[in-house]
Amino acid sequence: MNKELSRLLASHYTLITPTTRLSRALQYQYALEQARQGKTAWQSPDILPWQGWLQRCWERYALGRQCDQMLLSSHQQQQLWAENISHSPVSDRLLNGGQAARQALVSWQICQEWQIPVFPGDVYIDEDAYAFQQWCREYQDRCQEHGWVDHALLPDLLSGSGEMLPGNEKLALAGFDEITPQQRRLLEKLAADGSDIREVPLAEANQRVVAYGLVDRRSEISAAAHWAREILAANPDHSIGIVVHNLNALHSQIKNTFEDVMQPGAILDGEVSAAKSFSISLGRPLLEYPLIADAWRILSLGRLSIPTEEFSRVLRSPFIKSASEERPLRALFDEVLRKYSEHSITFNSLRQLLERQDIHPTLVPGDFMACCTSLEKTLQSHVGRRQSTAEWARVFNELLKVFAWPGERPLDSREYQTVNEWQSILEQFAMLDVVSPRLGFQDACTQMRRILVNTRFQPETHEAPVQILGMNGAAGMQFDHLWVMGLHQEAWPGRAEPDVFIPLALQREFGLPGASPENRLSYAGKMLDRLISSAGDVVLSYPANDKDQVLQPSALIRPYLADEYDGDGQLEGYVRIQFLAGHTETFTDQRARAIPAGEQVRGGTALFRDQAACPFRAFARHRLAARRLETRDIGLSAMDRGSIAHTVMETFWLRMGSLKNLQEKTPSELEDIIGQVVAETVQRYQQKFPFTFTGRFTDLETERLKRLLTELAELEKQRQPFEVRQCEHWHSVTINDIDISTRIDRIDQLLDGRLVVIDYKTGASDPKPGTWIGERPDEPQLPLYAVSSEGAVAAVTFIKLRLGEVACAGLAEEEGLLPGVKTIDKVSAIRDQVRDWPDLLRQWQVTLDKLASDFREGVATVDPKEGKTCTYCDLHSFCRIHELQTVPVSTGEDESQ
Repeated sequence: MNKELSRLLASHYTLITPTTRLSRALQYQYALEQARQGKTAWQSPDILPWQGWLQRCWERYALGRQCDQMLLSSHQQQQLWAENISHSPVSDRLLNGGQAARQALVSWQICQEWQIPVFPGDVYIDEDAYAFQQWCREYQDRCQEHGWVDHALLPDLLSGSGEMLPGNEKLALAGFDEITPQQRRLLEKLAADGSDIREVPLAEANQRVVAYGLVDRRSEISAAAHWAREILAANPDHSIGIVVHNLNALHSQIKNTFEDVMQPGAILDGEVSAAKSFSISLGRPLLEYPLIADAWRILSLGRLSIPTEEFSRVLRSPFIKSASEERPLRALFDEVLRKYSEHSITFNSLRQLLERQDIHPTLVPGDFMACCTSLEKTLQSHVGRRQSTAEWARVFNELLKVFAWPGERPLDSREYQTVNEWQSILEQFAMLDVVSPRLGFQDACTQMRRILVNTRFQPETHEAPVQILGMNGAAGMQFDHLWVMGLHQEAWPGRAEPDVFIPLALQREFGLPGASPENRLSYAGKMLDRLISSAGDVVLSYPANDKDQVLQPSALIRPYLADEYDGDGQLEGYVRIQFLAGHTETFTDQRARAIPAGEQVRGGTALFRDQAACPFRAFARHRLAARRLETRDIGLSAMDRGSIAHTVMETFWLRMGSLKNLQEKTPSELEDIIGQVVAETVQRYQQKFPFTFTGRFTDLETERLKRLLTELAELEKQRQPFEVRQCEHWHSVTINDIDISTRIDRIDQLLDGRLVVIDYKTGASDPKPGTWIGERPDEPQLPLYAVSSEGAVAAVTFIKLRLGEVACAGLAEEEGLLPGVKTIDKVSAIRDQVRDWPDLLRQWQVTLDKLASDFREGVATVDPKEGKTCTYCDLHSFCRIHELQTVPVSTGEDESQ
């Protein structure tokens, strides 16, 4: 610790710092110093951040004088600004009123800190500045009317009243890069009243400074992490600082890289480190913590609707009642819920799903549903009422208790602190009733969410030897070793960013750092000089590339540039280092256990399609039952749109029955039938998807289906006479002891008794009959239908159901059976391999037998038929095909380690 600071603390000075981070660091250093002296107990030093000291001065005054004024919290101030702006004449022209309120509060604070009047009559003000001026007047009037004290005005209030300031204070200021005019005025007032004020400069510690360029940002972060690890290994008692420009944007990447390098055990399941070797000073928004996010989702259940994905997260939360006992059942319930629900869900829609028995009763988690029912009952007495935020805070607590949040398992230290922070936030939310009108449930939830998003939180831990900080967070900090990264020309000193509400002329007159490029350069230079002087060993760095952009070093670090980074060059991740360092035994593993003879296997046409596309896919999906969870989005999914189209076609042809009946209908009669069929189908799906089938969407979908069915009818009129024999009919067939259940979209019967097998195609891809031949056909469902049909098959075809593109694509035994459908001799990809129609059916039978045999024998090779096979596959992390292509350790394409 700085010797001068130690001496002042020993003399009972109050030490004031610019940041809470520096206060904590100095308290820790003081404790270490006392412990080195052999002390086991000592008086805590009086070290406070500037805002904390101001708060203490106010509290002493208010308690001693029984003051009837109230100091506003930051959330109360934010609420006042938001209300002022929402009621102002320009509110309807703002794209984001909440963001405008946050920026206005910042601008107000800047004006007070720099003693900028709002605004002199001789200063030109634009529309934004004029609006801000009006908001400020309204804000001050409301504060004066109700006796509210604003934090930004507190130093001025203390300066103007001798009674509020403690007499004969002994104060020492440490770590301040710049004293604002408002702070200077207060300090001068204290000094004039007899207080002893000291400004303690930081000790000059620098002995070495060097700058490097790294390949890119990832290499820069990795190099800093390895550098810190080497120093810590050689000198465990040394302090190390990593200062990052734009730490907020890089938080996750830095956290992951430093964990990989400095705490590789963190990747192991269940591995918990008792003491981290590094800490990141920048907290995350409170809403990003899983505990808080789940609490918010529970409250959101009371809204009109909640996205299905959010409901799913509540369902799978470990922080609610019976989370462990019902975990397997809730996972299954989640899967089927995603399948049958819409993009949003309500309690009513959930009840309808259960009443229709879309979800089997054995899959319903009883305790979870009981919690949902209790929450709904609890809300019934409150929803629709307008209450104070204090009353809503009590309701929020009741709702969380219904779900037994934060859960039934013991909380670890971080979770315990997070829960305490939630309780603190709930108290602050309740205190909004002083400045906020009575709110409905939806508005109360919106207010609560705003607070959770704007509150940054970080659980307290021990003081780690490696501190990762932002540029401003490093104010006054001192280290043995320091690495400052991200100092390229585009970022440092960076562009001047004047405040949007304060006239530029005033900003330049009062010397605000962002008012001009010159001010920004001067500010950045002073900050860099301070950082360099804060450690004996300093490394400055910049990324030479950002994607396709080549970056140059900041002009401020050019005097320190070295030729190239002199680290050990080992910038690989820990996992890869360990993987490549080992002696890996490889073996070929292409087969699973064969299915015993006589054991029946059930499946559908997808089994053959998957086995032909990639044997591993068939093994994973149809033997291991591996499948992805559905993700619901706004509108109908491709599968739902296809299902609606299939239903329309089925209803139409069951009513029409034959080509003769179709041709006998007049245009007006056909239009009426099509309208009735579409209306019936849409009404059925409206009940299933009430959120999706809004008025406008229903009109659009109705029109689409009418046009589609009309185009199909015109195509069908070009065919030879036929009768519809079956629509959407289930068939069972056994191939190589595999029981296949198939639902054929349609089977037509010609006048001579032969059959035409039809499969509707609603997807974007165009079916190609030439790919239906060979050992691995692209679309094996039509060959399967053909060889398993009861009767002679004359043609198999897909009918594309796309507006403007309705057409047939298939194969026929003879010309003219279907419009656009060719015979074997007219398809170049087939005619050289197939003699005639019976030979085609025979080859299909052989191909299907072989695919079924391979599946039974356990052939599970990771062998996609072609590159596009993997495009829409969801098993990449299972088969590891991309890993096998990038990790150069195995010699066979199917080898597993």
